[in-house]
Amino acid sequence: MSTDIFELQRIATHVVKRLGEEGDIDLEGGYAQFEIKVSVWQGKPMATVQWPSWRLDLCSFIIDEEALPHTISVNDSTYVTRNEQGDEIIISRNNNGDRTRDWDNMEKAPLWMVLDEFLRATWTPPWRCGFCRDRIKGISKPKW
Repeated sequence: MSTDIFELQRIATHVVKRLGEEGDIDLEGGYAQFEIKVSVWQGKPMATVQWPSWRLDLCSFIIDEEALPHTISVNDSTYVTRNEQGDEIIISRNNNGDRTRDWDNMEKAPLWMVLDEFLRATWTPPWRCGFCRDRIKGISKPKW
């Protein structure tokens, strides 16, 4: 894996751009609004997807130039599970003391699903931003 920051930025940006191009056509404009920040976390190259107008970090993923974009999962405490109707939904672990689920054995949410659900305003990360109260209540939705 390249450690050149510019190459890592290019790879991470390409991953998100490709997800937007290959996904729901109605969300492609939203994908164009995402910004990518690259860093190193525990010795691994990490990308953070940001929604700049809200100053909000949505999720992070490990940059792997060999991985197909649709196979990448987030590195955050964000998981996919099924609701009572059997639909896949995204949930986030808000604190380490939460024992309501077997978090260690849950599947991390796929990157594409987190980004799509954010743009559809059906999921938002629980962490704080400049518009957190309205965003978490579902009053404020992403616009592009």
